[in-house]
Amino acid sequence: MNSIKNIFLLVLIFSIYNTNYAQKFTGEVVYKYRASDMFNIDSLKQFGKPGAAEALYTINESIKEYQDSFQFNLIFNKDSSNYFWKEILGSENNMISIDYAKIFTASDSFFYTSIKDSISLEELGSYDKGMIIKRNLNEIGWKLSNESKQIGAYICFKATAIKVNPKKKIAIEAWYTPQIANGFGPKYYAGLPGLILELTEGGITYYASSIKLNPKNEPKIKKPEKGKIITHEQLLNKYKEIDKSRRN
Repeated sequence: MNSIKNIFLLVLIFSIYNTNYAQKFTGEVVYKYRASDMFNIDSLKQFGKPGAAEALYTINESIKEYQDSFQFNLIFNKDSSNYFWKEILGSENNMISIDYAKIFTASDSFFYTSIKDSISLEELGSYDKGMIIKRNLNEIGWKLSNESKQIGAYICFKATAIKVNPKKKIAIEAWYTPQIANGFGPKYYAGLPGLILELTEGGITYYASSIKLNPKNEPKIKKPEKGKIITHEQLLNKYKEIDKSRRN
């Protein structure tokens, strides 16, 4: 009975928003991030290799260090978007720390997403420059909830998914608003019935710090075209082969 009631409530809520509020816009969102510990240091001290805990402690602190200065821009029209990191000043002062933060926030990547084609293209930088990861948005596997909360001026609803990596599964939690019906968000996370204003992936939460809708000059969306297109699975297999060769 409760499940039927929840489904009815969810349908009612979406009907209200689709009728009165839901619109597709052009615009720009600035995201920042909050970080908790990515690694459990205490368990590593007990079971890990010598020096591993100290190294991962450094990574944890590096990710936290730049959470107030990193900025990510999402620009979008009705059908497609780009998401990218904005270079920060003074980054040359501590390149090791900033490199750790960039790795775990995908700051070296340039993302293109097309809702119409249901794909995302991630143009890799640094070590994997020249490769483009192609993802199908339908493979994210979003599960919608009727749980809601207010974020700024917007009513947002919760959606969850599971990201599968070779060694573990990562829970994804997104909060999106049907009031802005463009189904984009941080990185390649997209395909929901509204714009994602907050997304938690592992120990990192991306949140919208500002939103500009229908600017005078419509954002120009760029699609990566130069590079070898591979799937995410192919990239992981490449890393596995590199790791295997290092051990031999």
